[in-house]
Amino acid sequence: MLDDADRAGGTRVVVINQTMADRFFAGVDPIGRRLLVTQGDNAWREIVGVVGDVKSIGLAEHAAPQVYESYLQHPYLNTFSIVVRTTGDRPTAIVPELRTVLRSMDARLPLGEVRTLEDIVAATVRPQRFSTTLIGVFGVAALLLAAVGVYSVMASTVSRGRRTAIAPAGRTIHSCSGLSGNSRAPAGIVATGSGIGHAARGI
Repeated sequence: MLDDADRAGGTRVVVINQTMADRFFAGVDPIGRRLLVTQGDNAWREIVGVVGDVKSIGLAEHAAPQVYESYLQHPYLNTFSIVVRTTGDRPTAIVPELRTVLRSMDARLPLGEVRTLEDIVAATVRPQRFSTTLIGVFGVAALLLAAVGVYSVMASTVSRGRRTAIAPAGRTIHSCSGLSGNSRAPAGIVATGSGIGHAARGI
């Protein structure tokens, strides 16, 4: 595919991704065919390879047609990213050495933000994780409110069903359970009749 021989003055070559091959070269081999890139000098390029799709923005994005070209043949970008494969448990340990290598190539090249692949993936899924956590918190709060509401209703029902009518001293105490609405009228009649009976005995 792309190598050190792909420099200025040589044959302009590019590598395309699988989505672009499927969309624009369906049923044919794209290797050796030419395409016009309208960025920069609008020159024709020869396709020398096809690579897999890359999700460069987020895990939820859909792959779009992409073209890869050697920077030595297309020096029109003022910023670019470098991907470095490392070994060991601390990938950021090579950052000082990487800065040294860049300075040896060009002292004017600054090294910007350095992030590991794990950091990039975590930043990509952070909104989804926050939404999931927020939904979980609201779910627990709703469950607690529902439990408190059920307890309050049950406590109120039990309290109403155990009301007790207390008469003055020397009179009969009648307990009324589960009485409500019109059913309270007979209880009142019973209490009144009992009071009249006690009064008649005292005469």
